[in-house]
Amino acid sequence: MHRHGVAGATLALATMLVCALPASAQPGTKQSAKQGAKEGIKQGAAKQDEKPSVAADSFALARQYTQWFYTAQVDSLWAHHSEGARKEMGSARVLEEQLSQLTERAGTEVQVLEEKFVKRNGRRQYWRTAKFSQFPEPLLVRWVLGDAGEIMGMGLGPASQAPPTDPPAR
Repeated sequence: MHRHGVAGATLALATMLVCALPASAQPGTKQSAKQGAKEGIKQGAAKQDEKPSVAADSFALARQYTQWFYTAQVDSLWAHHSEGARKEMGSARVLEEQLSQLTERAGTEVQVLEEKFVKRNGRRQYWRTAKFSQFPEPLLVRWVLGDAGEIMGMGLGPASQAPPTDPPAR
């Protein structure tokens, strides 16, 4: 982040909006991020069959996905993606790459500022706004959830650049 400046880092994170992403493992170096990803993958393989049995608007479910994201349990995340999301991404390798990018640019989550459910593009989304150890402004982690709680997509970027939500239903 220091080589490209805050504006470059903000732009880079804003463009990380993808069908699905994982997160940071350990603060610090690129090496620790890769090690964290490898450890998370090993742990995730053992837990991938553990499907949270809660509603799509459950904070517990969204927090579980976020925890898997932050600990690089990409196999667990991949197992909970919808078929369409998996097809769009191609492989769980995308999650590993996003983990590395997030860790390098933003570090690790240090404080949750807000959690809420919103509707965007007709889909229920969990929005988690948090401070990160190496990023100057809060980041927004967004999980798009299907009716059965499956991951339909995910987004990540500066909270100041949050996308618009659907108008409230009348």
